[in-house]
Formats: sequence, C-alpha cells, structure tokens
Amino acid sequence: MMETKITRYQSYSGTIAAGDTFAINRQGRSVTCLSASDDLEIVIDDGSRSFFTAGISMEFDEPFSKVQLHNPTAGPVTFLIATAMGKVDDNRLTASGNLKVLDPGAGGESFADVIASQADILAMMQNDEDQRVGVNSLGQSNFMLNSISTSASVLIDPSLNTNGAILRWFRGFSNTSSNHAVYIDTAAPSGPDDATKRRIYYTLGIAEHYQLEGLPLGIPSGHGLWVIGSTADSIRIQGGFDLL
Repeated sequence: MMETKITRYQSYSGTIAAGDTFAINRQGRSVTCLSASDDLEIVIDDGSRSFFTAGISMEFDEPFSKVQLHNPTAGPVTFLIATAMGKVDDNRLTASGNLKVLDPGAGGESFADVIASQADILAMMQNDEDQRVGVNSLGQSNFMLNSISTSASVLIDPSLNTNGAILRWFRGFSNTSSNHAVYIDTAAPSGPDDATKRRIYYTLGIAEHYQLEGLPLGIPSGHGLWVIGSTADSIRIQGGFDLL
C-alpha cells in the first residue's frame, strides 16, 4: 500500500495495480475524480467503500483525514484526483461509452452542409412572403347576435380561419324559454346537444348573464365558433377575436 502526506490543496495521479489501494493522509472537505481509466472505489476515513470514477465529486460538512482509492478491477487503473478544504469544480466534459461523431468525409452531411442548411432555413424565415402576419390589435374582429334558432349561427367563420384564431372575450344573455349551446368545430352542430361536436358552453333555459371563462382561447385553423338553440328566440351574444 502506498501512502502520501500533504498539507493543503493537492492533485494526485498514478496507477493502482489490480486489487491494490492508494492512500492519502490529509485533512480535506472535498475530493474529485478528474480522470480514471476504469472504475474505482473510495473510502473516506474508516468508512465503507463507494463507487468512484471520472466526473464524481464528493463534498463533506466535516473534514476528513484520510482518503483511500481501491482498484476492484482485474487490471491496473490510471487516475487523477484532487482534494481540497473547499469545493473542487471540474468543468471539462466527461463522456463514456460509444459516441457518434459526424464525419464530414464519410459520405453523410458535412459540417458545411449542416451550416448551409441552417442558413437556408434562416433566410426563409426572414423572407417577408414566408412570415405570418402578426396581430395588430387585440380583439380587432367582433361578432354580435340578437337571436338564435334551431339552425346554427356562425360567430367565427371556419373558412376565414386559415391560420388559427384567438377568442378574446365572450358575453351573452339568455332568457327563460330556450336552451342554447356554443361550439368550436369545423362544421355546424345539429343542435345544442350534438355530442359529435366540441361544445364549450351550454345554458339550461334560465335567464342569466354570462361570460366564458378560460379566455383567451385558441381556436385551431379550419375551426369556427357556432351557437345554436333548442328553439327560436331572442338572445344577445357579443365577443371579440383575432385571426392569426
């Protein structure tokens, strides 16, 4: 067994034979394995053995007085470690296993090809014709409805919603004689209880003022906003939205 005595911060390198142990007698609070050709085991003071390999750092609240490195493998292990009274940081990349590295000469895309492709994508994104027109003001489009029937009324036309829409606000008033429902879908609902469509609001034939919760609400492209009643009746619905 080899033993070394030191005073303050120190790094150690060497080779440990199979089954042998390397001991360091010094006080410290941290120990870091900077590199190792194979896995090691570490013992702090008179504790038990723990797995220790490149990239592992151990820091303790109380100082230790001895570090032992044991080689459990069948062959020699070359190592480099550092011990200190403070924390030891090693920001180098540590990797193990098989790493796939792009080979410019192996018949695939070279680094230059990848960079050129990224440049083409960036140029396309910066082309005015390819940029989506932004929203100039919030809720710049609106709808208002004063009556409903048993046929669905369209509030946002799905044929105009080519890039998606945002429903900003929605308020309504229903009276006591008719149920009605609000839907988001690609086609008109057949009634207020149409289970084949996506219903987002339903009244139960009571007089009430209401406004939809969870707004703003995104509406997918190709979808519209619809309202339909159980009977024809007067009603007031207002809202604002943006086409993207």
